[in-house]
Amino acid sequence: MLGHLPRQWMLQASDMPAPKNAIRVHDQFRWTLYANGELVDRACASADRTVVICGVATQAGDPQASMTDIASRLALLDNDALERALYDIVGCYVVFAWSGGTCRILTDPAAALGVYYDPSVPRIASTPLLLGDYPRDPHTNEWFGARPPNNWVPSPYTIFEDILVLPANHVLDVGTWQVRRFWPTVIDERGRSEAAEWISDDLRSAVEAVTRDDRRLHMSLTGGHDSRANLAAARKVVHRMEFFALRNRGVSPADIVLAQRIADAVGVQFRVIDCPNPTPEQLAAYDRQCGLQAFGARRDIVGGCALVANGPAIHINGGLGVLLKNFYGARLGSRSQMVRISELLTDFDRPPELIRAAVEQWLSSVRCFPPQLQRTLMYLEQRASRWMGPADLASTLFYDPYSPFNSRRIAMAAAFAPDQMLEGGRLHRAVIAELWPELLEIPFTKARSPLRRALPRGLKERLRPLKKLLDAKRRAH
Repeated sequence: MLGHLPRQWMLQASDMPAPKNAIRVHDQFRWTLYANGELVDRACASADRTVVICGVATQAGDPQASMTDIASRLALLDNDALERALYDIVGCYVVFAWSGGTCRILTDPAAALGVYYDPSVPRIASTPLLLGDYPRDPHTNEWFGARPPNNWVPSPYTIFEDILVLPANHVLDVGTWQVRRFWPTVIDERGRSEAAEWISDDLRSAVEAVTRDDRRLHMSLTGGHDSRANLAAARKVVHRMEFFALRNRGVSPADIVLAQRIADAVGVQFRVIDCPNPTPEQLAAYDRQCGLQAFGARRDIVGGCALVANGPAIHINGGLGVLLKNFYGARLGSRSQMVRISELLTDFDRPPELIRAAVEQWLSSVRCFPPQLQRTLMYLEQRASRWMGPADLASTLFYDPYSPFNSRRIAMAAAFAPDQMLEGGRLHRAVIAELWPELLEIPFTKARSPLRRALPRGLKERLRPLKKLLDAKRRAH
């Protein structure tokens, strides 16, 4: 099965039969890591430790560092120092560290590349279906499948019985199944006054660093803020990239027009890819890859994604750009006010008690952090990890995902930026002004109205069919 799932991995007890059509990456301490032939991994060893990085990773502040360089540096560190060092690593990746007779697995800031396991079975994998044929969990499956496409299942739960997912910013001790969060306990005060400058430097470093990779680079453009910030960060290296936009019935025509204006203004070649209807084979492969965890708009553009790249490629996307906005803001007052559970449940449409309890348990686990950071971690460790993560996993059918925003340093800077900077795209615009101010001369897609932003996301999903009906009637007249 591993051989049919592009860019995936499996770690299992060494005495278990090797998966067919898989490459043995590393074997130590009774655990063997296997990979699909398309997965990019970098391994380095010291006297005491072996480190393997899978996916796409760069080093903040050091655009010359390759993935091999990063793995070499991490291999020289003890457990605590390695966790601290990951504060400066950017991208979509998984880290495996063998030392002291065991193996540990650590996630990227948003667990864009998943880590799935069943504590009763000596096997861990990048997608649920590599673990075996598990029944759907009746507590989550019926609710998840019937609810709007913005829904997601909070970690550590999944839609499968007995399969757990490693939450973002956590480390898993293989074999003991102990899970623990790692995150800096010292708050960097620069985010309060220098957020734009700090984020600008890190975005530029991240985008320039990924150009050292030998995979083809594709950057998506829209009329929004996130892709504009990515483009601004790529100012010195745009000649190394190919630019595109996907167009289907769910994309605003203004998005395509503005993206074309941006590309013309900066003088880069730009493709508008009209998404054909996905074939049954493409949909089946998509569902296998993401373990049936992603549906809705992402699934509708599978046919277009297949036209973006062919062969080893990286898609530089704007995922997690919302960190620079006030997504989980306090209903009243500043982000420094206490987080209430009701603020974190607005994504879920009539969730069962298991979902509510999972979010409450998560909130209790971060009470030691300032409220601003609790809100940021909610987005990273829950919404991004459990909603965007499966979609990124599915996209690995075609290319490796890479978001320059997937950075603990950027998350920390934005978390403690002044509240007013996180409204109305101000922080995005300040970052773009630092990197490529001429890009601000082209307008952005229209922001959501204050009323739409005030509505709970679950309610907006329920109202969406009514809006489509009203729009159709309006066009008919």
